[in-house]
Amino acid sequence: MRWAQIGHRWLIRLMMAGVALQFFLAGAGAFFATDFDVHRAVGYALIPVGAVAFSFAAAARRHRVMTLVALVLLGVQAALGVIAADSEPWVGGLHGMNALAVGAVVGTLTGRLFEEGRAERIALAGSREPVAGREAAPAPPRPDRASAS
Repeated sequence: MRWAQIGHRWLIRLMMAGVALQFFLAGAGAFFATDFDVHRAVGYALIPVGAVAFSFAAAARRHRVMTLVALVLLGVQAALGVIAADSEPWVGGLHGMNALAVGAVVGTLTGRLFEEGRAERIALAGSREPVAGREAAPAPPRPDRASAS
């Protein structure tokens, strides 16, 4: 299902952008440039994005396990944030460590999907056509010109 592959790829890109934004917002909050309300809102918004991404991965029958791991880590991340804010501030350290795991999984998944998309574009374009940022392969010498040299 091509539509599911494309949808999954775009949702994972959105998740990666959201994870990067989360690190920025956490840093801004830690130095009192802002409060953590936006960080919290973006974090909660990533969970349904992850759920929809998992449904696309299931429909495409690709990257289901890794997308599910990302979704579970996002749920754990939200729980750790609530526990740290409400009762156990030291759990905030685990919240930060889990954020690294979320970034690693989503980043790895983003890279894999990027490479798959690139390979698909190359396959569709043919081996001698230019592909985004790459020069076309030189044409093999024609027999009639090779003997004239």
